[in-house]
Amino acid sequence: MRKNLKIIVIVLIITIIFSILSFFLKGERPDDLYRKMKNLHDNQTLIGLSKEEVIELLGQPEYESNWHETTFYQYDAGSLDKGLFWENRTIIFKRSYGWKFNVAFYKNDKVKSTSMQMVD
Repeated sequence: MRKNLKIIVIVLIITIIFSILSFFLKGERPDDLYRKMKNLHDNQTLIGLSKEEVIELLGQPEYESNWHETTFYQYDAGSLDKGLFWENRTIIFKRSYGWKFNVAFYKNDKVKSTSMQMVD
């Protein structure tokens, strides 16, 4: 009976420690450019802006294409590091993923939608 109680207490303590550590350890660490582009996408900030307004805000696109009367601009969207981090230190496994920010325009050259795409 005492042995079972000890095991339960040890498991409970380990569970509490891991729960507390997981609160402080981060699995993702975005850079500033990723945060900016993610914010623009999540808040739908660019919807309805003209091509000129987008270029004024983000600069010239890295890539531009046209398909079925829709124009697409693509921008670098920074990177997102994955692993376990304690403040600025990597604890376990770090992998960096690059991201692209895509802007699609209507026929009238107004932003229809945005998307973010991970590139490896």
